[in-house]
This record gives sequence, C-alpha cells and structure tokens, in this order.
Amino acid sequence: MSEYRIEHAQKGDLAQIVDIYNETIDSRMVTAEISIYISSAFRGQGIGGLLIEKAIATCPVIAVKTLLGFVFAHNDASLKLLQKYGFEQWALLPQVANLGGIERDLVIMGRRVGSD
Repeated sequence: MSEYRIEHAQKGDLAQIVDIYNETIDSRMVTAEISIYISSAFRGQGIGGLLIEKAIATCPVIAVKTLLGFVFAHNDASLKLLQKYGFEQWALLPQVANLGGIERDLVIMGRRVGSD
C-alpha cells in the first residue's frame, strides 16, 4: 500500500480510500457499518439509494451478514432512506452527542443481508 493520508484526499480518490479501509477489516468480521454523505447539491437524485443497493449487493461477496447505520435521530431523511431498504431501528442512544450546543440522540439502524 502506498503512503496515503486521508486528509490529502481529492474527489477522484474514492477507490484509494476504499482500498485503505478494506485493508483494515478483520476477516472474521461479519458486520459492517454503512455511512453515506451526499453533498447538498446532489441530494434527492437517488444517489443514496444506489449506494445502499451497491453496499447490500456487495455484502455476500465480502462475507458480511449484517449492515449497521449510525444516524442522528433528527436526520429524518437518512432514517427514511435506510428504512426504505429494509433497515430497522435496533438501538437508541439518548443524548450521546452535542451538536452546536444541542444534545442529540443516536439511532442504530440494522439490516441482515444474504443468507444465514
């Protein structure tokens, strides 16, 4: 692996970032966390759904059986998007973050993928 630091990332560097991340994954893990952040200029165009579909489709290939999403409870759009793709609320962590002086809850959304 080349010497690459995340703070030097440019828009075209996604493949390199994914490679670095994948090298840190323990092969015994069957659970992965999904995080999707889309620039406000590109929201509402179905990009989030495409990314979730790709993540779900990739899970059997990399032996992941469970996907988790950690979403702030006030982020209705993200919660609805995950629910649309079969994620359910598995946990609620009340007031675990302080965002701009406001205490926020964190919701853990989960979905089993592939066969058991």
